[in-house]
Amino acid sequence: MGAARTNEDCVTTGPMDEGLGKRLAVGVAIMSFLIVAVALSGRLGLRHVVDTTQDILVRDTHVSEEALNARVATLLLRRYEKDYFLNVGAPDKQADYLEKWKAAREGLRTRLDALDQLVPSEEDHATLRAMRADLTTYLAGFEKVAGDVRSGALATPQAANGAIAQYKDAIHHMEETSEAIAGASDIKMDKRLALLKQDTAQTNNQMTLIALLAVAVAALIGMRARGVMKAATAL
Repeated sequence: MGAARTNEDCVTTGPMDEGLGKRLAVGVAIMSFLIVAVALSGRLGLRHVVDTTQDILVRDTHVSEEALNARVATLLLRRYEKDYFLNVGAPDKQADYLEKWKAAREGLRTRLDALDQLVPSEEDHATLRAMRADLTTYLAGFEKVAGDVRSGALATPQAANGAIAQYKDAIHHMEETSEAIAGASDIKMDKRLALLKQDTAQTNNQMTLIALLAVAVAALIGMRARGVMKAATAL
């Protein structure tokens, strides 16, 4: 009679074991999917963070730096212009300041070229074209006044400064624009950094949620497995 009971148990528990195996297989598949989802979510989120950080460091920071350097070069132009005119009657000193003025001019052109390669929008490129137009106006004015100084038509610093005054608006506008570009780039960086923090938090939340789902699935599988085993034991 004991042998008959054993045979009956074998017949009864066989399908139950098969059902348990299927449930466990499904549960493992779901957990594997969730684990892959966590890894993929983390990878995509990290890639986005890295790309955004690199963009901020490489482009936005460089734009701000080049714009500030352009402003410095603009100020140097004005400084050497004044020194050149203040030394009317001292050709050696004037020659020295003229070379410094030319170096500042080339430095400013280099900065504008660098900014043209860095700025992303058409509006920014339009701003740089306007700066180049202002620079052209100022350079033409300085060359004209400097030529009059060399020819003796303008014999005093006061006369030279009066003659260059009509071109000062262009150089002042350049100075203000370069400062505005640097300020705008700093604002963009601040906004992008804020968005970067939000993206990082969102990625962390997604990974946490998926991980919790994986834990919940594992717990559910464990509970179902224990229930099935208890039912099998009771038979």
